[in-house]
Amino acid sequence: MRRHQQEQAIANGFVDASGHLTFARLRNLCMPYVRLKGQRMSPVRQVLMRNQVVEVARGHFAGQGTLGEVSDAALGDVLEQLLKEMASIPGEVAHVIDWMLDRPRRHKLYQLGTLFSVWRAIIKQEGYVDALDVNAAILKLLRGNRDAWPPLLRGARRITFRSVRWLNPFEESCVLALNHTMKVRVESALPQAHSESSADRLGQRIQMQIMAEPWAAWTEDLGDAMAVDCAGLIPLEQGDRIAFSRSSGIYGEVEDLARRIAWHLQEEGLAPNRIALVVPNISVLQDIIPHVFGRFGIPYFFRRGRPVLSSPCVKAFLAWLAFPIRPERDELIDLLRNPAIHFSQSDSVVDGLLKAPPRINPESYAWLHSSGTCSGFVASEVLNERMTEPEDHFNREALQCVRGLLESLGEHAVPLNDLIDLVEELLENATVHPRESHEQGVWVLNPHDAVGLEFDLVLFAGLNEGEFPSVPGQDALLCDDERAWLRRHLEEMGRHLPVLALPKADVLFEQQSVLFLSALGMTRKRLVLSYQSADQDGNEKSPGEYFRKVWELAGWPAQETLNPCPYDQWRMQRLDDDNLFLRHLNVQQQTAPEDRMPMPGESYLTIVPLALCRARDEALQSAVALGDAAVPPSGSNEGTQPAAALEHLVSMLRIEAEREGFLDAPADERVASVYCGHIPALQNRIADWLESKNELSPTALEKLAQCRYLFLIEQVLGLRDESMADDTPDPMERGSLIHVLLKKIYTAFADGSAGLDVTPQWAVWTQNGWRRRTEGGPGAIPLAVFDAALTQEYVEFAEALVRREFDQVALGYPGIWVAEREKILTQILNFVRYDAQSCAAEGRYPALFEHRFFGESAVGLAGLRIRGTIDRVDLLFDAGGALSRVRVLDYKGSSRARRDQDAYIDEIRRNLDCQLPVYALAAQQHFFGKMNTDCSNAMTEAGYLFYERDFSKISGALKKSLVSLDAPDLLPAFLETLNKNVQRLKDGDFAVDPLIASYNDYESICRTTAVNREELD
Repeated sequence: MRRHQQEQAIANGFVDASGHLTFARLRNLCMPYVRLKGQRMSPVRQVLMRNQVVEVARGHFAGQGTLGEVSDAALGDVLEQLLKEMASIPGEVAHVIDWMLDRPRRHKLYQLGTLFSVWRAIIKQEGYVDALDVNAAILKLLRGNRDAWPPLLRGARRITFRSVRWLNPFEESCVLALNHTMKVRVESALPQAHSESSADRLGQRIQMQIMAEPWAAWTEDLGDAMAVDCAGLIPLEQGDRIAFSRSSGIYGEVEDLARRIAWHLQEEGLAPNRIALVVPNISVLQDIIPHVFGRFGIPYFFRRGRPVLSSPCVKAFLAWLAFPIRPERDELIDLLRNPAIHFSQSDSVVDGLLKAPPRINPESYAWLHSSGTCSGFVASEVLNERMTEPEDHFNREALQCVRGLLESLGEHAVPLNDLIDLVEELLENATVHPRESHEQGVWVLNPHDAVGLEFDLVLFAGLNEGEFPSVPGQDALLCDDERAWLRRHLEEMGRHLPVLALPKADVLFEQQSVLFLSALGMTRKRLVLSYQSADQDGNEKSPGEYFRKVWELAGWPAQETLNPCPYDQWRMQRLDDDNLFLRHLNVQQQTAPEDRMPMPGESYLTIVPLALCRARDEALQSAVALGDAAVPPSGSNEGTQPAAALEHLVSMLRIEAEREGFLDAPADERVASVYCGHIPALQNRIADWLESKNELSPTALEKLAQCRYLFLIEQVLGLRDESMADDTPDPMERGSLIHVLLKKIYTAFADGSAGLDVTPQWAVWTQNGWRRRTEGGPGAIPLAVFDAALTQEYVEFAEALVRREFDQVALGYPGIWVAEREKILTQILNFVRYDAQSCAAEGRYPALFEHRFFGESAVGLAGLRIRGTIDRVDLLFDAGGALSRVRVLDYKGSSRARRDQDAYIDEIRRNLDCQLPVYALAAQQHFFGKMNTDCSNAMTEAGYLFYERDFSKISGALKKSLVSLDAPDLLPAFLETLNKNVQRLKDGDFAVDPLIASYNDYESICRTTAVNREELD
């Protein structure tokens, strides 16, 4: 109607719409003049009433019979469908219900009759009327005295129904009633032959002899050819008007069709409002079309407006409201960060949540609605309190629709999950129209709306098997046999129903055929049919009946020499001779006609060639990925270049080529480039940062060696991954706890507070160096003394201490922590057992625990001050009590274990392990007052104590990791590498290669492939 009015206004300069109305408006026009014995229900009240009826009917069924066994939701759906069918035949309802109730009590038909009877009884008791009452009243009005009609109908001499495909039973009854009093003309949306055929198959009592608007001759020929399955009815010269496409995935299909639309807009000069995209299910594409068309710069117009439920603000609100149903920490963090949700202290709350386990308790957060039930008023308060007022019209109006719905629910409280389902159900078909008309854009229609319009180009999407046409199964309400029995029963009573009343599955399929045919009739110049030959996961999909039929009649199966459509010809001309489309055409020419497949869309290409790009993002991707191959061939017409920032793309190509050249060249032949991480402009920034830091950690030095670019991001710029708690203990927190417990245990062994029967020992500094003594003194270091005979007592003391500490700690989810703490206990006790059994024999005494070096005791290397904490230092004494060796130990997980000692030495030389050498040098400085001398290096070794639950592995793993500081070329190579890395840092050299992959995957950031340690030269 709106399109008709628009065309009339353009043609005549004005349009008189006072006599225009739709069937829906005809109903509304009659409503003030009908007599209803009750109040009409709002959509919300109707759903609530339906739920009440289901509860009452459930008691009648007592869990028996077909309906007694289904869920409340399923029973509610059955009732909704039953009400809809009964409302379409108001004059026959009493006979239908009597027929149903004439069955045993457990029979499905009896239960259906009972369900409907309960509904009618309850709404009458509550003073309401339903659609059945309204339809019956309208029919009574139209069959009665004309003087009681609405003025617009009362004064009319003729009513014309334009572009009708079929009339449902109620509409047909209304038209027949009007026809007794005035002249009624019904114009068909289909050509006469098709109209008569479909009317016969649909059992229409009203025959539409006149066609509303003439079709284009070639589309009528196509419709005739489909009806009789004869390709000869389609003139050869009209074949170019019909194009076919197949795509990969639903998003790919929209992109492929959008490219065709853009081509027609550019090459043929079509106006956007002369193009229509027909899709079987708009709800599936409600988010995809705005995104794709927005990227391609194509204006679009949703015929029925944009669905309310597609609004990001509405989605955010419903997710917030529904959060207590499935309370996951990560989801709550996403909600708090959502710009549509207002939360004044979101940063501090998020920081707290990051340290909480994934499973949270909503009741611990006062600002979350966490009760089991929720009313409309409470939900409305949540909306007003938490939702940021949107700036755009669509989101603002969509939220207002939700707000109005919640307010209409009022104080009625229902379980939270039921409230969410209720809101989504009531808003399922709600849409928001643009504040300003956008009908100048490409029209997006579903097949039901595709009638009474005309477009130069019509594109059909989603013509897949089971989607359009869908496969109408037998209805769960009444199967085909039951519908046939009911119809026979009514006919025996002298009642005659149209086929569309209580329709069978084959009738529903016929309706889809009429929908498709009438949509074809909108086409004036060109037609495109599309289907998805693969879904998003790559699974094969088949074309539907409508696509197959037209493809066989007008596509390549009907051609001896294949004739690509103009768009396909343009695509092949834009690319080189060895392109996907030309190869496909050549293969199909050699294929048997019945096996031929349509031309694929660009969605089958991993990278879209630059010559076919329509959006900046894909043009950039093409330029970066394909390099020179992305540039169109020299013979191409520059006037048909897709709109793109070509100068910028050429610049990006050069940048990427420079990066690839840098990464591919040997390390000693590389040329510094700002695009490869050489940024001299940062030299002053680095100098200021180093001065402000004062001291660095060994871990920071390792990061500098692993990837200088990441060092810049994490250390200098302070951009780090968020540390989020998990059900399992965080590795850092777990390690810190083990360190604390080991320090307490070994300190107690050393200072005698463990209460074990051993002689105390100290390391004492003398003129002859460090000596082991039974008496301490100023500066003496207490030693942990182990006696193998007391192994069990050491273990029992450690276990008691650890269990006391565990009672004060909870890491991760409580149920998981119970098991995890036993693993930690086993690892700690293995350390204690190992020392108890081996220390005395080795003359080894654990001496320093979690020893910190910083400030004046910091280690000076490469012009930097290095601080840190040594997990443990053991002192080894000879038989005379003189210090013979200092052993520095670092606690580590078993993942750091290497195959042999050479691997540990190699890591130290490359600065991939800075902890062992720095800790060892700090220990030298502490015990000898100087470091890196031949004497001190010969007396110092460093290694790892690995957490192991298998006691037998501890000794072997430790011996493999122990490295003496006087190992050949160990410290010189370590210091040389460190000096080079620090100098590169000061020079602003942050080249990204090599990258050693660690806990985090930064390959996408650095745009290079991680290099494993084993792959380094």
